[in-house]
Amino acid sequence: MSIIEEIKKLVKENVILWEKLMKVYDEEALEFNPMAPEEIKEAEDKLGLEFPKEYKEFLQNIGSLRWPGHPAILGNEKEKEPELSVVNKTLEYRKSYPEEFSQYFLPVEECDDIGVVCLICKGEMSGKLVLWDYCKRKDSEYQIEARDFWTFVKGDLLDSKKDLEMELEKPKEERDLRPIDEEMKTNQEKILQLAAIKKILGVKFPTAYENFLLSEKRAGVIDGYEIIGLPTPRVPRSVYQGTLVLRKKREDLPESLVAISFVGNKALCLDLEKKGNQEDAPLVEVDLTKSVEPRSLGKTFREWINHHEAASKRFSTAWNRIKARQDEKKGWLWNTIINRVKDYIIGVAAFRHNPVRNCLEVDEFYPIDQPHVKKGEPLRILMNEIFARARDYSGSLNIIFTKDVREGEETGIIEETDWQKVISSLPPNIQEEAQEGYGRIHRSVPQELVDFARKFGVTFKKADEGIISYGEGVNLWFASLELPPEVEEKIYRLEEAGYLSREIIAEVISKGIWSKEELIWIFLNASRPEALLLGTDLPEDRLFYSESLNYGRAALLATRFKQAIIAELTQGLSPEEIEKKKTRCTLEPKQNFWILKCNEDFSIPFTWTIGKSEKAVKAGEPVLLLCRPSFPTEYDKNWLKEDLKLLLNSGIEANIRCLLLSHEFITPTYNKDIKQIKAIVEDANKKGVDILFAPSRMYLFLDKEIQKRMRRARNLKHFPQRKNQLNLKIVEVPNEWWDIPEDSLISRGLQNASKSARSFAEQIAQKRDINHYRMEFSLMCEVIEREALQNGRIKAELKGKESQALLEALRGKDENYKGITFPFVKPDEMPKFLGKLKEITGKDKSFSILQFLRPILQFLRLKRDLISILEKIQGGIVVVVKPWTTPSALVKELSVKEAEPRKVEKPFKFLAELKDKIDNGKQRKRYIGNPKEIERAHKQLRDSLENGISLSIASIRSHIFVQVVRDYIYELVGTEHTKLKIAYGDGTEGEPFPLFSLPKIEKPNGRLFYYPVGLVSLRHMKFDKDIERSLIRNREIQLKETSAEQEDLAFRKTYEHVEEILRFLNGKIEESKVSIGLKALIMRKHELTSKKWNGLELHIFQSTGLEPACVGAYRAIVKLLEKYRNKLMVVPTIKFKEGYLKAEKWY
Repeated sequence: MSIIEEIKKLVKENVILWEKLMKVYDEEALEFNPMAPEEIKEAEDKLGLEFPKEYKEFLQNIGSLRWPGHPAILGNEKEKEPELSVVNKTLEYRKSYPEEFSQYFLPVEECDDIGVVCLICKGEMSGKLVLWDYCKRKDSEYQIEARDFWTFVKGDLLDSKKDLEMELEKPKEERDLRPIDEEMKTNQEKILQLAAIKKILGVKFPTAYENFLLSEKRAGVIDGYEIIGLPTPRVPRSVYQGTLVLRKKREDLPESLVAISFVGNKALCLDLEKKGNQEDAPLVEVDLTKSVEPRSLGKTFREWINHHEAASKRFSTAWNRIKARQDEKKGWLWNTIINRVKDYIIGVAAFRHNPVRNCLEVDEFYPIDQPHVKKGEPLRILMNEIFARARDYSGSLNIIFTKDVREGEETGIIEETDWQKVISSLPPNIQEEAQEGYGRIHRSVPQELVDFARKFGVTFKKADEGIISYGEGVNLWFASLELPPEVEEKIYRLEEAGYLSREIIAEVISKGIWSKEELIWIFLNASRPEALLLGTDLPEDRLFYSESLNYGRAALLATRFKQAIIAELTQGLSPEEIEKKKTRCTLEPKQNFWILKCNEDFSIPFTWTIGKSEKAVKAGEPVLLLCRPSFPTEYDKNWLKEDLKLLLNSGIEANIRCLLLSHEFITPTYNKDIKQIKAIVEDANKKGVDILFAPSRMYLFLDKEIQKRMRRARNLKHFPQRKNQLNLKIVEVPNEWWDIPEDSLISRGLQNASKSARSFAEQIAQKRDINHYRMEFSLMCEVIEREALQNGRIKAELKGKESQALLEALRGKDENYKGITFPFVKPDEMPKFLGKLKEITGKDKSFSILQFLRPILQFLRLKRDLISILEKIQGGIVVVVKPWTTPSALVKELSVKEAEPRKVEKPFKFLAELKDKIDNGKQRKRYIGNPKEIERAHKQLRDSLENGISLSIASIRSHIFVQVVRDYIYELVGTEHTKLKIAYGDGTEGEPFPLFSLPKIEKPNGRLFYYPVGLVSLRHMKFDKDIERSLIRNREIQLKETSAEQEDLAFRKTYEHVEEILRFLNGKIEESKVSIGLKALIMRKHELTSKKWNGLELHIFQSTGLEPACVGAYRAIVKLLEKYRNKLMVVPTIKFKEGYLKAEKWY
């Protein structure tokens, strides 16, 4: 008899014995599925292996084997059993265990959690079978199961047959205890099965666990945990099998531990030795890979089950709610969030903007703590999400929690489709709320959020009504950052002065613009931290921007260094392997320094060193970092020595100290004396300091990212720029570097960069593609500063107030460069610059002899010294900021008076008389649109002013805004000029809208030129026949990235175009000097020049609903009306059904 026939005979014998024992005939076990030779070759090619001869015979004659009560022998898949495929299983193990599973292994039999029997397909052991147990082990440690494949299969069949024969020889009563791995149907069968498990394991289960096993559950998935017990179709593994795995993996532990769940390489166990009584037993967590003591979970089995069953039920309710929101008729209005970490759900939420109440409406908020996530972190993540969305949607942090009256409170399932049928069953006081909310009523603020707020001393006064007010939201969001007290103090002072707000600081961190650690370091070191963090320094204000850029580079360089270390430790690993490895590096800001720690041994990346081997650092060992990225100059040697002293005398315990410099120090293009740097590095190394260098130049490695972050933060909200004193260096650059002859070999870097900087500055002043030209201008200024430091001479250093006059003189005043601060003065511009500086110092009270004697001498000496120094310069000058020298202590002296905060930051008091005047005016007007929308818009505008928060324009349609805001633009008795902040749906804010600023006048009655225009082109083209032109090109506004930028474009285009016509009508500009657009209009409208006009009647057709375009255009109209009183009348012309209606005139 051949081996093939022998194997088939043994399979049949096993099937017959199983039928006698279990009364079940497994006919499918006798159905074989052989593979064709070409199929075997295809499988080999797919796996890159050559199968041993015996296994090929098995595949060609049998295919795969599965007999009752035994794991399958893998090979060819069957139609109903695709899991039998050896190819798929091999690829699965290779992917899941790339380091542990050999490329030459072929898994042929899976033995639950004990391991996998693998056939070796290459080398000396080819053809042998070994047991692989999922862990990385050396070849010599593999347990050999059989010398060849046929011996292994035949042995398995014979062992199985012997076990079945032994079972059949036992008395029937004892035999009933045997099937502990099969699903039992009746309660009696469960009891017998349970008794068998206890007898074999030699343990007694507590009552709580036995009741669980004998209940309908028996086993199951509870809150994501697979609880094993008696076998079920969903959880086929029994507590018997699980405990055997535990005992095999941790032979050092007592047998009183019973495994009831597995999560990764951890087992959740009943500790029967410490159960104390028969009712319940405590739970412990056992690590299956390390010989460590079990960790107590602090809960008994019943307590643990009750907790997780409640969590599972709560999750089910939350899940049903968010699905119900998605299935609503306007489900697209709801944002449904499912936060995941490593495939585990850590939070679900559903929310939307409520236009009636102008706040964020939250339907579901459920954070879920998971074992691998820091406790409380899911709640923080979800809270950050809703606060950030609240500010994005409504401009404030007002939040209300609501629910649908149709859904079951315990299930979240919609029980009745018509909400109006449910209202009658509600209490009378709730019925009205449900009617107004179209079937939605308030629900209490989630208790976990209430408890979290209390930890930080924040109480929600209307928690039962489901309301979190703006102030409560700000206090909680900011407090939850848990910043150091000295940083909090600075933030409070700056907020009081109007330079930042706490919610924006929280949003900057929650959106990942800056990390918490970077923010702390910047507040501890920078003299104007808000200028960098919130982007209030603009590139065109070069010297202040340069100071912020220096601190940004220092903060980001530390982060980049940490990222480089993590990259080295995880190089070549898949995302799954990185998660499994759990590499962690931390950065802690400490004064001027950073302390870096890693939970693994690492070496300082070679790309950061120069001429030396990598330095090894032990796990947990602190590394002290001082970051000083800058362009190298001839004076670097001195300040590098100072930095080395600073590191050595820091008073911070650390054996490894590193000074991090920019890549430019070791690049010949930027540093002419590389040998000097190498000598400094060697000398520092002898003293115990490692000098490291960034692997790429600053512009690519640091500056572009900092510019991006500053821009993102600036778009969140606009704050005024705070200017204090700077420490400046004046560098003299000879004439020959500014105007170089064509035949000269001198570098033209400074000459070309200065010309380009002028060109780019002009584009910035004209607001043309401003983000692009800001980047180019900044880059050119860096070239100029670098060239000057390399080729010029430092003539003077100015500190404190000494720098203010110089900064003022450098600021551009003429129309081409208005608001631009250049860091250089060309030789031919020096006389004019000196005259400007003398004029400024002459007007400055700081230079007046009316001051006390000491200030007189000090400032007169400054005036004489500074002017005399500049007069002696032969050539031009470049002014650079001396980095990291402005003391951060200046923030402590900041007072509210210094800030001159914008009025927009102050809440506006709406007196009863003022409300009455506006309301009386409303009654006499005819609005176009839904009256409820009009009334709601009035309320929202007033609420925004009274609370000092932004108006969410997303909640008000643009044609409604135009009509409503008109009621607030004119001066009223008892009011003062104020401004309305406006927030857009993308989270950005535009410039404030001026209110109560126009003196009331009679409607202009002179001859006004009729001029119909559209707001944005290509929006409602069928109405183009009614207009002369569009104020804004559709393509231009679409290219803008944010709503704030769109608003700015609409403002500028409207102001420029309308003012040009007004100036032409008033004779302020000649026809020959007008723009091409106005020339075209003159050609079409001859009456423009043939008649005399008193002003302009501008009809603006509301050709778009784009809110930024509307707000920007009408903000420009208010400015124009302020300047051209009685010369301009604007008629909003609003699309209504198939035509246009004229709204109330603006004049």
